[in-house]
Amino acid sequence: MTQSTSSSVRSLICGLILAGSLCAFLATDLVLPAIPTLPDILGGGVEEGQFVLASFIAGGAAGLLIFGAVSWRFDRRRLLMVTMLIFGLVSLACILVDNIWQLIGLRFLQGFFSMVPAVIGPGIIRQMFSEAGSTKAIGLLGSLEALAPALGPIAGAGLLSIGGWTLSFSILGGMGLLLAASLVLLPSWPHRQTKAEPKGSYLQLMRSP
Repeated sequence: MTQSTSSSVRSLICGLILAGSLCAFLATDLVLPAIPTLPDILGGGVEEGQFVLASFIAGGAAGLLIFGAVSWRFDRRRLLMVTMLIFGLVSLACILVDNIWQLIGLRFLQGFFSMVPAVIGPGIIRQMFSEAGSTKAIGLLGSLEALAPALGPIAGAGLLSIGGWTLSFSILGGMGLLLAASLVLLPSWPHRQTKAEPKGSYLQLMRSP
């Protein structure tokens, strides 16, 4: 546990990790109600509309694999800040597309960069708290994250009726940029605990009985 990190800063870091994780959930759930309308607006058919969801999921799967393998090479604060900044910019770029295939491509990038909080968050929490405290903190964050699939589509439907399909992407973009700015201003951050053992790989894991 990082003793030098105050309880208020630990709570703030947990809140930022939660906000980052919610970006990934909401990028699916807020957009979901708009999917049937996108082909009429941006061209394409029902299949292309489904690809708007599928490409985000594919990007998220790639992000989990790649960032899970390489995140230990980077400063976690900087990695989270940069990826959330890119997530925010990509989300805002989705508003500017003029055909559905551009949106599908941007959604892959959106899913890819949204996975970093899920990759590095549990390790940061375990480092900041005791074993019992980290279990409670991860359980609480998981419970709050579980609300997104339930409330996200409802909120997305409301946003769709208020401002059209682009409003959800505007909010996601604002969340990403605000989170990146908050990480810049954060007063402290737990330093990574160094370990002597060599790093593993997915290939070693697959070869292990």
